[in-house]
Amino acid sequence: CNWLDFMVEKRNGPRHRLSNFTTCDDVVKAIRKAKNVLVVTGAGISVSCGIPDFRSDVGLYNTLDCKKIGLPCAELLFDYEFFKIDPEPFYKFCGRLIPGNIKPSISHQFIAQLEKKKKLLRNYTQNVDGIEKTMGMTNVIECHGSMDTFFCIKCNRKKKLATIVGEVLQGEVCYCICGSALKPSITFFGECLASTVLKAMDKDIHSCDLVLVVGTSLKVGGAVHELLQRLDHKIPQVLINKEAVSLPAAISDGFDVTLLGNCDDIFAHIGSSLRWKFSTTSTSTTTKATTKKSSKSSNVTTTINKKRKINIDAIVNNDHEENAGSDQNTDMVGKDKKQRVSDLSSMNQIIEIESLEPRIPSEAVVTSVMPPSNDKAMKALKSAERKKAAAAARKRMTKKAGRFKKGKDRVFTFTPFA
Repeated sequence: CNWLDFMVEKRNGPRHRLSNFTTCDDVVKAIRKAKNVLVVTGAGISVSCGIPDFRSDVGLYNTLDCKKIGLPCAELLFDYEFFKIDPEPFYKFCGRLIPGNIKPSISHQFIAQLEKKKKLLRNYTQNVDGIEKTMGMTNVIECHGSMDTFFCIKCNRKKKLATIVGEVLQGEVCYCICGSALKPSITFFGECLASTVLKAMDKDIHSCDLVLVVGTSLKVGGAVHELLQRLDHKIPQVLINKEAVSLPAAISDGFDVTLLGNCDDIFAHIGSSLRWKFSTTSTSTTTKATTKKSSKSSNVTTTINKKRKINIDAIVNNDHEENAGSDQNTDMVGKDKKQRVSDLSSMNQIIEIESLEPRIPSEAVVTSVMPPSNDKAMKALKSAERKKAAAAARKRMTKKAGRFKKGKDRVFTFTPFA
């Protein structure tokens, strides 16, 4: 295969894990500082979008009804030699590979944020769902192709998916005018990677400053293994996946840090540490369950901002009006109503104000017992207190989202709180 040429470069022996890159905090700091992140993604980042992975217990290979579509075994579904003999089983299945109205997962959004913040060097995706393109991402290499184009396995004539989508959705085999079957432009077992993939890898290994391997078992690593080996040994390599992945001993003694769990949950946690925002329209199973419990608050961020602004403004203005009409300079604590600011719950995120007698000013909202003497000071006070309350809210949200449990050999397992 043409990826053998990619292996020719002289190697410096197996890579050893970095001694100064061992924790979850190191991962967050590295992402914050990185300028050229190289991300390798697999089917795990699309599971929450309703697209099954391949090798998990509920993955494609373990759930596919081979008898129904006429396959001897599930592994032959993407076998090129078998396709040339009988393309019908593949066509009975491939309608499920056509991108529909799929909403990107938090993992997709995190990678898109890397690109938006000019931190993404390249996203090498092993998926063929095309979600990255629907998001408008440009620094993406589809290592295994896509369903956008079909070509004849004999004469190489091409057809756009749009022209034959009806037949594909109905499970009918599409043929070229020469009589041979049309095959989608995705890489089957027994085929070589496109030269554009290898050229991009050859270029990127000299610019990368951080590697994230996400949602893939690397069982068909091929050039990805070689890519990891050819990178500068000082570049941190991080695995984010449902299960641990072992690298060949000839390449490396392992990833510097391994974060195990649902990819969406882990990226949501890291994003919270980085103060990045994500859309919750597409969420992981864990996130959906949590969101259902907190259905009273459908828009967390908006509710926080609106409630905080309204309540704090009302408190400060009320204090100003009450004290402006007072002729005696007595103790403000005895005259005012008691104020209590409830703690932000992890899900509802709403500041509630209750009026009771007598009122004692809360440090979380008002730091001075006397109102500001002018509008400028008042605005500065309100702004400072809003920032303080927001910081406290973020801190509570991060703590209550979940936590990493340290295991052996630099492995951390993320468990979301119920």
